[in-house]
Amino acid sequence: RCFFVWRVKYPSWEELERAVNFAHSQNQSVIIVTHDVGLCKGNKPGRGNMLMAQALKRVTDKHPLVPVLAQLGVARAAKELGVRITETIGPPEVNTPLNRSTEGYNSMTVVAAQKRWCEEHGMFQALALTLAIPLHMGRVQWIMEKEGFTVFPIPLLSLRSRDYADRESLYFSI
Repeated sequence: RCFFVWRVKYPSWEELERAVNFAHSQNQSVIIVTHDVGLCKGNKPGRGNMLMAQALKRVTDKHPLVPVLAQLGVARAAKELGVRITETIGPPEVNTPLNRSTEGYNSMTVVAAQKRWCEEHGMFQALALTLAIPLHMGRVQWIMEKEGFTVFPIPLLSLRSRDYADRESLYFSI
């Protein structure tokens, strides 16, 4: 077995604005995609998803027309903050366990669902503003780029991975 952590350079908020403005000047669509950190007891979003939802709110307040394709945990946290979610990416089946990644519901299947939505809406070559916790962003970026996305990380409120952990979490997987 091998365990490693990708190092991703998160841009500043100004760099994110420049990237969005450049994409629009090139008539390139822009989307926002999120990956969650898992749910907590009672299927609540938990601290990590709430932190990501706060970053998401900052982006959607500036760009309210950009579609948001959010994984379940971030979508639930965003709802609590009044953030509009275009599409919630959740487990494909009702009985899929939410306490671990499974063959049918994991980072790769979430990216596949986000890609499918983009293709169905004629937005696949969009700039994907991507939100994930620091420990997971490298994997998300790698998977998305393999699937043909142009990835631009969304700045986070904290780059310390431990800030996204929650002792009430059902699971934490990468």
